[in-house]
Amino acid sequence: MATTPDRGYPKPEGGDPFTPRAAIADLADAVDADVEAVASKADTAVQPGDLAPVATSGDYDDLTGKPTLGTAAATAATDYATAAQGAKADTAVQVTGTPDDGDLVSWDDAAQEWVPIPAGSIGGAIPESVVDAKGDLILGTAADTVARLPVGATNGHVLTVDSAEAGGMKWAAPAEQLLPRSATITGATPALAKSSFVAGYVLQFSGTVWQASVQGAYVEFDVLLDAGTYDLTMVGSKNNIQAIATFTLNGSALTTIDTYAASFTANNFMTVTGLTIPGGRHVLRVATPTRNASSSGWVLNFNAIQLVRTGA
Repeated sequence: MATTPDRGYPKPEGGDPFTPRAAIADLADAVDADVEAVASKADTAVQPGDLAPVATSGDYDDLTGKPTLGTAAATAATDYATAAQGAKADTAVQVTGTPDDGDLVSWDDAAQEWVPIPAGSIGGAIPESVVDAKGDLILGTAADTVARLPVGATNGHVLTVDSAEAGGMKWAAPAEQLLPRSATITGATPALAKSSFVAGYVLQFSGTVWQASVQGAYVEFDVLLDAGTYDLTMVGSKNNIQAIATFTLNGSALTTIDTYAASFTANNFMTVTGLTIPGGRHVLRVATPTRNASSSGWVLNFNAIQLVRTGA
């Protein structure tokens, strides 16, 4: 191997002599070339600020342009039919024809299918349109025929049989009921009976009269009445030994009838008009607490009391 006297390094056979300075120059050239390549790539590289947030976070919520999943994604799985239910729906009997909203359907057992009920026929079912208001009733007016009975117009009215009405029923005020309660005098039983003196049902004792002979005797009746103005009539005797009949309603004064007369008379109709009575159930008492100044006794005889409603 030859040597170069100036540098003392071997000279490769057939090649240029190797010197440190030359090696450094070659390395510098290579480094410069690599730096230029890297700089060129850096100039064209995508910068972090140019990336979408999801590129660095990896979070699905940071992804833009996600597909719309619809409301089904926000509902529970139990909101939908199961596979078994879907199979039943596939084999269910379907309605034939083309029913519209509000149409009624009826089961045809022979055809094993549901069919729309023809217009104008209730087909065994009564449509809701038959009634118009709260309280309406459906009545039969004839064979296979129904009609609507409107609700009564007055509170307290009751459903009453009336053959003159198309449906055989009507709303009406309840009939006054005069019911016996109790008596302090034995031997006579209070009863609701038809009076031989006054038309209609009245308060009276069956087959006899109620007679008091002492001060403070009384008899009571339960009465169920509509509110209104009443006339009160007592059918009984008058005499010179009789007391004043004092009427109270639930313990409050109602009216009085003086049964004193100079001589005896029977079957007198003694009437007081214009009595205002509230509706409801009341205790009507007839008592003998006082008497006429000319009377010498406490007798009170009557066999009927009638209350007649003359106004609302």
